Amino acid sequence: MTTIMIRTDKSEDSSPQFRAFADGIQGVGRTPGEALDAINAQLGSGNGTLLVVQQFEPDPLFTAAHRAGLMNRWRLARDSGACISVDERSELEALVDAEVEAAGRRADRRRA
Repeated sequence: MTTIMIRTDKSEDSSPQFRAFADGIQGVGRTPGEALDAINAQLGSGNGTLLVVQQFEPDPLFTAAHRAGLMNRWRLARDSGACISVDERSELEALVDAEVEAAGRRADRRRA
């Protein structure tokens, strides 16, 4: 299986673009999908793919307040070998769902 990382980059004209990395190669596109297609063309057929897209910076669709407190409690529990409560796990899963929804809205904005 090939692991592909996609990150936001700036093009020469300062418009957003995406760069995908895997196994020492890279592909660039105007969208994450285009960057993924560009790198898959170089990888060839027959590869299983795990795609990792990570947004490190807060934005208007998913603010730092959405994740800060709960993620800190989860990391504290993880680092001490404990588990978060069922309620906190549900809240964390809702947080993940909210980020996925925000990612879709970001993609819709870029297509417009």
